[in-house]
Amino acid sequence: MTRGDSRAPATREAAGSVDILPVHGFRGTPEEIERQWYEQVYRGRGDSMPQLTWRAVIMGSALGGVLSLTNLYIGLKAGWGFGVAITSCILSYAIWTTLHRGGIVRTPMSILENNCVQSTASSAGYSTGGTLISAFAAYMLIEHSTMSLPAMLAWVFLLSVLGVTMAIPMKRQMINIEQLRFPSGIAAAETLRKDVWAYYAPYLSAAIVPAVADPPTALLPKFGWNAQLLLSLPLYDGGLRTGVSHERSALVAEAELNLSAQMRQAASDVRITFEAMLRADQALVSAREAARLAHKAYELATLAYRAGFNTNIEVLDAARQARDADTGVAQAEDSSRQARLDLLVASGRFP
Repeated sequence: MTRGDSRAPATREAAGSVDILPVHGFRGTPEEIERQWYEQVYRGRGDSMPQLTWRAVIMGSALGGVLSLTNLYIGLKAGWGFGVAITSCILSYAIWTTLHRGGIVRTPMSILENNCVQSTASSAGYSTGGTLISAFAAYMLIEHSTMSLPAMLAWVFLLSVLGVTMAIPMKRQMINIEQLRFPSGIAAAETLRKDVWAYYAPYLSAAIVPAVADPPTALLPKFGWNAQLLLSLPLYDGGLRTGVSHERSALVAEAELNLSAQMRQAASDVRITFEAMLRADQALVSAREAARLAHKAYELATLAYRAGFNTNIEVLDAARQARDADTGVAQAEDSSRQARLDLLVASGRFP
């Protein structure tokens, strides 16, 4: 492999520096799976960035309090709750990025801190789904009465303790050992990793409309204006955001393929121009050797003419061949310089 070829894989690897994490899972005993996960996934990535921090816990608690109320409202109105994992990670990423760009905070939040935020917020958000809405509604349908406040608090507390105590063994069994794929967690991780949170983030729109009333009334002047602020949180769009994300992924894949083709073409150009430079150098060496021999022949012809062994015609012919050889040397030197210039252009060092 030439030097031009050796650069192409490294450049393609750097250009497509998407995470090369194992996607097909690990194999072996639970201890071997844990060791593989630690060595191939966690080491060099998770151990080099902050994870469980005070700002992540505080942000997750604040978002969880708000999202638990929204989930409670939607559950009482519609009878079912939303998974708040994606919403919480998008909101935490958007809020902290805005604070960082505004100079209020000094460092951005890492992706593992955002994962801590969404875990904290989703635990609070999910607690108002199945814990409060479904269980209390079923109790009211069966008993035909509402649950007392002490029983309600005891129910929520016991379920919270059960969830905390069962989270670690269930996570170890279902995620570490069985390596099951959970849609909400994977979607939240892909949202943070691929930076498509803007499609899921809430947006604020403003509208100012002038108004004219004729005839005016006591409560409605003749000339006035209406201002409206509308905060929208997209929940369901029929797959539009997923389609846009897939389109962006396809464009990224196309760009990576184009970059790979360009790198291969550049490596080929460098290899061709390098070979052309070597041939030009060899031709220059041969031309200089031919010029040296032609001048030697001219000197011998001159000596032979002085000794009376030939005529001046042989001397003139030898002088012409020596001049032609010097011209060939000049042309070979020009070709060698042109080949070096082509090599600099092909390797990106000129202009």
